[in-house]
Amino acid sequence: MSCGIVTCPIAKVHHHHRRGNVTLPVPCTCTKPATWLQPISVARLIDFAAAHPGKVSGATGELIRTELGITPVRYLQLLNRAIYTEGALQHDAQTTYRLRREAEQRARTRAARTGL
Repeated sequence: MSCGIVTCPIAKVHHHHRRGNVTLPVPCTCTKPATWLQPISVARLIDFAAAHPGKVSGATGELIRTELGITPVRYLQLLNRAIYTEGALQHDAQTTYRLRREAEQRARTRAARTGL
């Protein structure tokens, strides 16, 4: 079964068919399921953050790719959005408050660095 998309992030390949001077996209032919299309719950993001505290390094990045099926950048985007939801507080308040403090500290540091 193919993931069925033109640019497959799983295969990390752009599939194209050349016709004259125009490059036309064609569906991906990889055999991996499109797990990246499935939504990731707030609870799963918070649980992963609790199990792997600290910065996203190379080893943690690989875990994110294998366990969650998304890139580390997308994980951080989703996590930073998730920590300000009521569901995150209800699931694991201690981890959520820690993640909020860390995000707010990064924002203060960034503001001081840029002079805003």
